[in-house]
Amino acid sequence: MDDYKQYYYSAVPSARNVPYGNIQGRLELKENLHCKPFKWYLDNVFPELKVPDSQDVAFGSIQQGHLCMDTLGHLTGQSIGLFSCHFTGGNQEWSFTKTGAIKHSDLCLDVSEFVPGSVLLMKPCTGSTTQKWLRFHNERMFKHAVVGVDLCIDSAGQQGAGLAVQKCNTSVLSQSWKFSLNKL
Repeated sequence: MDDYKQYYYSAVPSARNVPYGNIQGRLELKENLHCKPFKWYLDNVFPELKVPDSQDVAFGSIQQGHLCMDTLGHLTGQSIGLFSCHFTGGNQEWSFTKTGAIKHSDLCLDVSEFVPGSVLLMKPCTGSTTQKWLRFHNERMFKHAVVGVDLCIDSAGQQGAGLAVQKCNTSVLSQSWKFSLNKL
């Protein structure tokens, strides 16, 4: 996997604890056969695999207690919620970009209205102000980045409509997230 192993370990941290044994023979075989680098495989064989890029500040899970932010299998224009953390990526794999986007694959968390109770939706990443977030309060909260908007991601009503934004309150546990995001 060459230099791409860091992304795998960020997405599946428990894999760091699994011994993989001696790989010297495999490395020699790769060299003797003049195998192409893993990047070639990603570009030519599996181009649909989304790999974090240089815009990603962090990559992994966003956790609240034993629950993690999860797409719940929803697609474009749909809400997200919480599900028991499994730390194997998939629907719980998120990245936080230098531009403040919270991404799952090529979809970003978007708030269409800057009012408390607005449900977060997954929409194609456009760089819009509705998709910009800040890490706030010791990096344990996601606050919307629009100046003058005091709204944070909140899980209080997530069982109904999904995760929403509410007025930021540092003492509310439903707005406190453990960033199991791993810095790249």
